[in-house]
Amino acid sequence: EAEVELEPEAIDSLLDELVGVAEEPEEPTDIHLEVKRIEEEGIKDISMAEAMLGLGNYEKAIENAEKALSTKQFVRASQLISSAYRLQGRFDKALSFLMRMAEDPRLDERQQATFKAEIAEVYEEMGNKRKALVWYREANRVLRDPDIREKIHRLEKSEY
Repeated sequence: EAEVELEPEAIDSLLDELVGVAEEPEEPTDIHLEVKRIEEEGIKDISMAEAMLGLGNYEKAIENAEKALSTKQFVRASQLISSAYRLQGRFDKALSFLMRMAEDPRLDERQQATFKAEIAEVYEEMGNKRKALVWYREANRVLRDPDIREKIHRLEKSEY
């Protein structure tokens, strides 16, 4: 084995660094502050909504996600609400909710376009290919997504 020789200054520097790390006290974590942060940021409500959605309890999923609409998690909350409505077959509720979200001023243009693509998906699920095509085109104007382009192409072919 080859030995590595260090200059005395380098050894002193390394020792000072190691001693400094060992002497730094760990910051205490206050569990109550962490729980409060999780609640304020909507993380708890999103987790509950996801769990309820997975269990098929769509009303509870919507209820929990709605609590997170006023938090940083509002985009995820909106997606969960839309999914719950769609899984219930309540397409009109999903559409009216998604239409509001597509115009929400808190969202940037790409996020709004993502909701427009979801509107298109709902119309497609309802069998309204013409409206689905209009919304996919509107979403793709911003997103330029290959999957959306494929959906547009497929719908255009099926119309003629």
